[in-house]
Amino acid sequence: MRRVEVLPYQPAWREAFEKESRLLEEALGPVLRVTHHVGSTAVPGLSAKPIVDMLPVVSDITAVDALNPALQALGYQALGENGLPGRRFFRKPSEEERTHHLHIYQDGNPEITRHLAFREYLTAHPAAAQEYQDLKLTLAQQHPTDIEAYIQGKNDLIQRLETQALAWWQTMQSQPLLALRLRPHQDLNRELRRFTHAYHLQAACVLTCVGSLRQAVLRPANQPATVSWTDKFEIVSLTGTLSPDGLHLHIALSDGAGRTIGGHLMDGCRIYTTAEIVIARLAGWQFTRPVDPETTYDELIPAPPL
Repeated sequence: MRRVEVLPYQPAWREAFEKESRLLEEALGPVLRVTHHVGSTAVPGLSAKPIVDMLPVVSDITAVDALNPALQALGYQALGENGLPGRRFFRKPSEEERTHHLHIYQDGNPEITRHLAFREYLTAHPAAAQEYQDLKLTLAQQHPTDIEAYIQGKNDLIQRLETQALAWWQTMQSQPLLALRLRPHQDLNRELRRFTHAYHLQAACVLTCVGSLRQAVLRPANQPATVSWTDKFEIVSLTGTLSPDGLHLHIALSDGAGRTIGGHLMDGCRIYTTAEIVIARLAGWQFTRPVDPETTYDELIPAPPL
């Protein structure tokens, strides 16, 4: 019997997502494009059932079936579409005791937009999040052992909030300036990739960033390997470009003694307290990053508006 348990928001859910997303990168390999944290555990401050919902976006949904053994090795049970065409659903570790859900979709599936719009809308609209939380807590008290009644009781409000969220999300896709705030333990580079995918940024740049890191992973100038530091760093600057083909970002950091290090931003840069980032969308432009035979690196080709 699945008990309905709604707990106060826990930052550990964010850390659990980050840890699991790195495991999924290894398990899914090149078919994986990006993994988003969705559902109530992805909304800061929102009470939720303690199940981390994850949405891996893949280039080919049919390729996921051959990867079932790799996901099963991580403790997941494969349930196929599980009622939603175009999805591959996995739960971990069992029906009765769930810690993670995977909702895997092929890039471009409209369900991705629905999940992301709902998450972003609740994050940006505290009153809507509070209304949703109040209903969940009430239903959990009324139906502590009836998960179906709990789910059914949320349906009307979810449909109303989803309608509002999708309309708001549509307006956000044309905004020239966007901003995000990252929280402790989030991975700076990975979160910017997720943001680029979520907001369909075809060509964008970082305007400003202030914040701090607890771990830095950089590739220094003209060096093939990355270097990692564990300390408390202030972000002095972050600059570069964002596109569907990838990010090219340079970061400068200062430690407690005022010493500065810098280089190419790599995965593994973990937020200490915050990162407040403003991004400009370049309307009509298209950035691609094919391999340049002269430099052997993925280099920017900017295509201006026609």
